[in-house]
Amino acid sequence: MAIVVDIDLEAGDLSEFDNIYPTATPDIQAHADAALGSTNYGMRINVDGAGNRYGDVAFSPGASEFRARFYFDVNSLSMADWDALLMFSCQSLYYAVFNINLLWTGAIYRLQIISYEDDGGSAASYVTITDAEHYVEVHVERGAGTGQCRYWVDGSLEVTHASLDNDVKYDATEYAHFGALYSDAGTSGFLYLDELVIRDDGTEIGANSTTTTSTTTAGTTTTGASSTTLSGSGSTSTVTVSSTSATTTGTGTTTTTTTTTTTTTTTSSSAQSTLRLRDGPIGHVASAVAGDILCIRQVVGGVLVETWLEVESVASGTGYFEYVVRRKSGDAVTFPEGSTVINYGPVGGGIVRVIGEE
Repeated sequence: MAIVVDIDLEAGDLSEFDNIYPTATPDIQAHADAALGSTNYGMRINVDGAGNRYGDVAFSPGASEFRARFYFDVNSLSMADWDALLMFSCQSLYYAVFNINLLWTGAIYRLQIISYEDDGGSAASYVTITDAEHYVEVHVERGAGTGQCRYWVDGSLEVTHASLDNDVKYDATEYAHFGALYSDAGTSGFLYLDELVIRDDGTEIGANSTTTTSTTTAGTTTTGASSTTLSGSGSTSTVTVSSTSATTTGTGTTTTTTTTTTTTTTTSSSAQSTLRLRDGPIGHVASAVAGDILCIRQVVGGVLVETWLEVESVASGTGYFEYVVRRKSGDAVTFPEGSTVINYGPVGGGIVRVIGEE
């Protein structure tokens, strides 16, 4: 049993989907602004009133269960009271096993989670969410009165629909819809979706992570996801990196798990280089100001490298914004003039071009 769908959009296009509806619409794009789960690209959907804008992908569930996980960000989507849209559904041509809807009511965003039964009945629950990045995981189990659907939000179990009669609809499942379906006339703005993974078994998927495995004579060491938090502004910043590693030694009879947290404080000094970046007029980080911290991502030798930069000044010209940013001298990473890099900042992210370094 294994992963049967893995749509990460990191190629910068929509080719991982079997179909996009409407066909070739500019309202659905693989875009850096929509990157979620520490990725480079995500699915940006321009929702403009009633209609359907989504991708679908074919898959076959396991004999008795399957799991799915995806990331989303409502991105301050404008919705009238009781407006809703469908973000994710696993179904056949006629039958849905479950729907995960986005709903706006009482000035609050909510997930409306619906599990369907063979006789047309359903179980519905609501989960309040914030205007931020989240991920949802669902575990579907087949049964004639013993079926079950469980839903996690950001790793916390929020909804359990048990004693479901869903075996007929389960057996008919053949594809997934992912996007903005059946949106209401009062809804507009950009919805961000990313990192859709479906397994044909009950193995937990969890948060998106990058895993590196190295082999030595003593055994195999696997380092799990690392999280980096930057705090502070101006000339001093603090970076906290947390990582978890599991080591198997000898023949595999002994397992040791270690969690390490390292905090590094960097104070700006005169021994720095100045990097000049140019952005387009769309304003990926157009609201950045002096003292803001930006993160530049560049692939070096097949490895994604992050460099934290402090904005020294911002200038604008005809059709562009230019940022002068400072970094600590002695970094091994170089940014050749004319190269493009992915930039993340306090008000968004996008692709910027390096126009010089001093």
